[in-house]
Amino acid sequence: MGPWASPHADSATGGLPQVTTGQILLGCAILLVWTGGFVLTVAAVASPRLRERLWPDGGRGQPPSLRGALIGAAAFLGLFIATVALLKEPLRALGGWGVVAAGFVSQAVILVAVALSVTTGAAQGLKSLGLGGWRPRHALSSASAWLCSAWMVFAAALVCFGVYYLIARRPPPAMPVARILPQLSAGQQLALGALAVLVAPVCEELLFRGVIFGSLRARLGFWPAATASGVLFGAIHLSPVHVLPLAVLGVALAWVYERTGSLWTSVGLHAIQNATVMALFFTRSLWGG
Repeated sequence: MGPWASPHADSATGGLPQVTTGQILLGCAILLVWTGGFVLTVAAVASPRLRERLWPDGGRGQPPSLRGALIGAAAFLGLFIATVALLKEPLRALGGWGVVAAGFVSQAVILVAVALSVTTGAAQGLKSLGLGGWRPRHALSSASAWLCSAWMVFAAALVCFGVYYLIARRPPPAMPVARILPQLSAGQQLALGALAVLVAPVCEELLFRGVIFGSLRARLGFWPAATASGVLFGAIHLSPVHVLPLAVLGVALAWVYERTGSLWTSVGLHAIQNATVMALFFTRSLWGG
């Protein structure tokens, strides 16, 4: 059986995998989203008026100093290593709920790092990081930015997966969470989904866009700051083959934050992306993908 062969291959179709109607519909929906996102991207590049309507300019707050950002990043790294060392075995003993608990602990570590950055970096609270009042227009900005970034993230993933296959001669491994989810109960999957969609976007955007990107942006300019924060964002997901597509997503998150001045827009984009990934996983499981 070749590396791309499906376990559902049918000898009557010459060894080709069986494809269900649901899978065809899902593939068409994904293609439609990517095509629409590409068209919207081209239109937004060509039309300043459209960009202003979708992502109205907003002023940025005062991000933490570079010292505060470095303290926060060092605290995150140190606390992450410490919690893994101290809690790995106790959480493993809890089985599936230990996986869920580990996810919430990691987000708590991020919040501690953000708090240290703000208090030591002369920032003026969360509002200075762009987390001021939410407005309905932020939802439109997030959704349109997601449409524009979806095809870019896919293209980056396609490049990475293709290079991996050429080198390793096998399909790339799935992200850790995708390997873990099938082993969890329905309640555990629901809790992990809530973490991914409701909690992680706020915590991670505070650290990577509010603190790290914000402090670097003031000194290096947009593209170096967005790239650096994007690569760090990809690296913490502990899946080397996914670093590039996650970094591309990180740059898109930084761009929408830069454009609107509100961290809520990048939080919304992040939440939509995570919700889409979770929905694809459950849909594929339901339809036998």
